Amino acid sequence: MKTPGFITPWVYYTILLICFPFVSVAQIRTSSEPLRITITAGRLDNVLAETPAAASVLTDDALHGGRQQLGLDEVLAGVPGVFAVNRYNFAQDLRLSIRGFGARANFGIRGVRILIDGIPATTPDGQSSVDDIDLDILERIEIIRGPAGALYGPSAGGVLSLKTQQSRTTPNVVGSLKSGAYGVREIRLKGSNTHGNLGYALNVARLSIDGYRAQSAAEREVFNGRLDYNFKNNGELTATLALLDAPLAQDAGGLTIEQVRADPRQAAPLSLRFDTGESVRQQRLGLHSRHPLADGSEVRLSGYFVQRDFANRLPFNIIELDRRFGGVGVEYQRETQWFGAFGRWLLGVDLDYQNDERRRRENLDGRAGNLRFNQRESVMNNGVFIAYEQQLTQQLRLDVGLRYDRLRIVANDRFLSNGDDSGVVNFAHWSPSAALLVQAGRAIQLYARIATGFETPTTTELARIDGSGGFNSTLKPATSVNYEMGARVMLAPNIHIEAALFQINVDDQLVPFEIVDSPNRFAFENAGRSRNRGLESALSFGEYSGWGLQLAYTYSDFRFIEFTDKNNLALTGNNFPGVPVHLLNLELRHRHSSGLYTALETRYTGRYYADNLNTVDIISSFNSSLRLSYPHFVGHWRINVSAGVNNLFDENSYSNVRLNANAGRYFEPAPGRHGYLGLSVGRDF
Repeated sequence: MKTPGFITPWVYYTILLICFPFVSVAQIRTSSEPLRITITAGRLDNVLAETPAAASVLTDDALHGGRQQLGLDEVLAGVPGVFAVNRYNFAQDLRLSIRGFGARANFGIRGVRILIDGIPATTPDGQSSVDDIDLDILERIEIIRGPAGALYGPSAGGVLSLKTQQSRTTPNVVGSLKSGAYGVREIRLKGSNTHGNLGYALNVARLSIDGYRAQSAAEREVFNGRLDYNFKNNGELTATLALLDAPLAQDAGGLTIEQVRADPRQAAPLSLRFDTGESVRQQRLGLHSRHPLADGSEVRLSGYFVQRDFANRLPFNIIELDRRFGGVGVEYQRETQWFGAFGRWLLGVDLDYQNDERRRRENLDGRAGNLRFNQRESVMNNGVFIAYEQQLTQQLRLDVGLRYDRLRIVANDRFLSNGDDSGVVNFAHWSPSAALLVQAGRAIQLYARIATGFETPTTTELARIDGSGGFNSTLKPATSVNYEMGARVMLAPNIHIEAALFQINVDDQLVPFEIVDSPNRFAFENAGRSRNRGLESALSFGEYSGWGLQLAYTYSDFRFIEFTDKNNLALTGNNFPGVPVHLLNLELRHRHSSGLYTALETRYTGRYYADNLNTVDIISSFNSSLRLSYPHFVGHWRINVSAGVNNLFDENSYSNVRLNANAGRYFEPAPGRHGYLGLSVGRDF
């Protein structure tokens, strides 16, 4: 570990904790209470304080506040129970886990349900991608931690709901430029307006990166459009369009520890030889509407369609995937009175469809060779669910939910020279949940929750080890039961504490392993029984005289309870790889009367393992950042300058660790100390 001689991260922590109590508390800003924010990720809208689950909401400075905005991991760092990495490898996408769900993914996002303006960004088979999400236009993020199968069905070990910025009543336009170390360049233009009941917001941006490591350059262009229409009966319609063109996203690959020590900026030799990386084009269209009815009930309708053309160059193989998926959803909710007590119920149906045209060719040193695999894969997911809230007393509320899902996954083998391997797999599952909310005075909320979930293998994970067509029919879906107790306490209008204790029992956990003769290709097996235990806590001060503080701590004890792997090795009692035991995030921020915003943030990532055998130990690390933002007004013009330094203390760390990789190629080194600068100019008309 490298730290400057004049200060260490521990000294930095001490300074922050000593200085903060002396900040004047005479001036308390009470303009808003985060616990009164309404969240919609639970489908029955509730304010955060009345949500009987571990939930968080990010807005304003938590999303922006001088951030570089290269990846979602920047904004999710302060959420307990969430571990997100891989900001600098655009070919692998974000690796996101919530209470361990999603940790198995070496690329892409598994086990977590992602919504954008109420529209799924998760495919029916359970894989999510966030490469078309532009952080600059996000208005808020809602996170529900732990299984939510009763509401969202398969692959809902946690829920991430993203809301984009709505149209503004005053016409406005903003242009911005960003520049940073390792060739980061971004240009953006956005604007919004409202005409009567119709409003719109448009955004276009281009990002290019040379990369910290060799073979890690990336280019991306995005367009986001949003229309909001208000009906006369207080109903509303939202239409969103997102276009992504990412022709270049190189993959530097994983290194051995010896290669890291020799040169952390080098690419893996196979990555250079085969020019590894990906290219993506995607179009996403979504519609979401809300229609209040005369009797006080409400109907919500949604529909979406996504087209994704994807090419991935791996050592020895090139994967070509043409994906189309979409669906419709209908929800009906109504208020009730039962012996004078208030209640609400929700009935809904989700119908989703996915069609993949998957081909695999030889990779001839970066050029496409002969066709080796050709298969059409389709997924149909039908889900019906019901949720009910009943106020039992003035201080006590009971929430129950139940969902039934049926998935049918079909493989139509079109590469017949080695025989017809077409096949079908079917999965069906009931997902119940129950929660009790206790209002213990005006400032304390307690809850207890039992929730279930299940996670089906994706079409990629169902692939056979030998590379032939069809599916691995021995692979089972993972099922989970989550037991949880939590509390939220408001010590003062802007001082909040939250904590949650949980245990999740998982059967048939899906675990990856790298195929020996196909580097960067992974197959999966079931892990028998696993147990995830943990503590999530957060403390929020702010704001007092312009000062604020956020502290989040997570303890994770995730273990295999019963697991003998494919090599007949008994792994019972081993830690699940990819999730640190301790995770701590501390942020101190200040907003001066001049408008200057400053934030110091430090993240401590405890040790964890990179493999099921627990033989590769990833040591603990610190990562600190300094962010600045200063707005200045000249008439109707707003000029904002932002700047920051990442990895402030020049620590040695990894941006990602490839789990269960072969030949010791686990490590993707992260950049040392580096900075960025941004300038935006906007005007209201």
